[in-house]
Amino acid sequence: MDTDLAARVRTALGLKGNPAIDTAAGETETRLGLWSVRELDHLYARVGGTVTGRLVELPFSEGTFPAIEITITVDLPGVGTAQAFTDWVPADEPYAFALPLLAALPASQLTV
Repeated sequence: MDTDLAARVRTALGLKGNPAIDTAAGETETRLGLWSVRELDHLYARVGGTVTGRLVELPFSEGTFPAIEITITVDLPGVGTAQAFTDWVPADEPYAFALPLLAALPASQLTV
């Protein structure tokens, strides 16, 4: 893995922290996982981009549960295309429906 590229992507997105890549969580040098839908919304407010969503199954101790993986795709000067994503469970965070990030998501992708 190219940690230098990962660090450049984080810098271009205005993110601080460790450029370590969590491949088990689906991260790559140019695809970064964020902790919450609020954090992703703050990033979207700063950098814009294209918002997409897809249904995923998240593991937990008794099996899996459905969530929506929300992704922002953006072209970064001198870096190329990058993505930031997070998993969102609407029942756990219903306030998120009011966020600009989710307003940019096609309604067909808001269903769990």
